[in-house]
Amino acid sequence: MRTAFNRACSKAGIRDFTVDDLRHTCASWLVMAGRPILEVREMLGHASVAMTERYAHLAPDKLQDAARSLESRSHSGHTESDGGSAPSLGLNSILIGPCSELLSL
Repeated sequence: MRTAFNRACSKAGIRDFTVDDLRHTCASWLVMAGRPILEVREMLGHASVAMTERYAHLAPDKLQDAARSLESRSHSGHTESDGGSAPSLGLNSILIGPCSELLSL
């Protein structure tokens, strides 16, 4: 397949482009579309999640959504809606603030 791909690229005048570039694009688009990392790993046949995690930076909104989901949690694991109460020391603010800052880097 690589030989045919390289031949087609050469014929089209495309330089410095490989099948791996297409795989990278596929993984990037899947992650940006919000597909789970494990699903992307399986589709691309990566041996480990570590390989697929290279693309996780492309979906910062998903990580921010995950950090925001902690806002309604108390230190005991209860949500305000299920009768739990927010911690009096502002634990959520202490946790969410650094998460948000890290995600915006």
